[in-house]
Amino acid sequence: MKQISGYLVFILFLTGVCSAQDNGRVIFYRENNITGAAVSYDVFANNVFAARLKNGSYSVFSCPAGNYTFRVENFANTAVTMKVEKEKTYYLRLGLKTGMWTVVPELIAVDSVSAYPAIKKGMLKYMDMNTSGARKLNRFGINTFLGFGFKSVALFTTTSGDDSKLSFGGGYGITLNYGREIGKNFDLSVDLGYQFSDLRPPLKNASATFGRFIISATPALLFQPKKQDAMRFRIGAGPDYFMSCIFNIKGSEVPDGFDDKWKYLNRAGFHVTGIFEMDVSDKWSIDYGIKYYNVSYEFSSGGASYPTDPSLKFPSGSGLDLTVGFLYRF
Repeated sequence: MKQISGYLVFILFLTGVCSAQDNGRVIFYRENNITGAAVSYDVFANNVFAARLKNGSYSVFSCPAGNYTFRVENFANTAVTMKVEKEKTYYLRLGLKTGMWTVVPELIAVDSVSAYPAIKKGMLKYMDMNTSGARKLNRFGINTFLGFGFKSVALFTTTSGDDSKLSFGGGYGITLNYGREIGKNFDLSVDLGYQFSDLRPPLKNASATFGRFIISATPALLFQPKKQDAMRFRIGAGPDYFMSCIFNIKGSEVPDGFDDKWKYLNRAGFHVTGIFEMDVSDKWSIDYGIKYYNVSYEFSSGGASYPTDPSLKFPSGSGLDLTVGFLYRF
């Protein structure tokens, strides 16, 4: 019984009772779609702003009876002309037509038989134009990255004469990230994580890794494309601090090889980032981009051995990473 009552309330809300003002009602809706999800569109009625539709949303436009031409922004081909009568409800669906290089909106008049399931079962969000649509400014999530160092050190030579190398930069990594947008044009984020690199190409009878913990702070400029309120670019730079830097080598199975663990001093560095972020819902977003970083390490202590080659005693850890993040906004 509760489900039936709830559905009736929903229908009454959509159809409305407009007799008090002798108004008609036009409901615009946009179904969830990955294509163009980050772009919002404005709908106009007789050249007057009527609604803004994000991906997976609907809006109710109450108006006096009369003739109206509805269109999406300046897309002339989207124009729909109809006569709105008092105490009646009409439905316009905003869709997207995709071409090879473009996405173009379309506005289609539909009946209630099509509109009710799309709005109700599609769990579309009501867009109240009298309510602020401000996004959530805080975010917390996980960043993953994969990269390469600018300099590599040859550690082993295969029987075919090829070198197996290790870089003190690049490799695989993951960080916890917290960030906050400050005003419309600034952003500040902090990362705490771990990254390690290994032999390339890998060997069956020997291995080597270099791991380090990283703390990073990134003040950034924030750029948001016009109309695309679910997208933003962050371009920033800031300090890094590398800790617990450990070089592990296992080469006792090869001629003149050895097993050992070397520690390197904690070091400060800096980085520059370019990140693109896109909201996939009101609370979740993804980002991806590139990160350049610069740091040099210094050998601290070892077990049974120590490096004499400057490329191992004072290795460069600079590199370039590709990053992908999964973020919760609040």
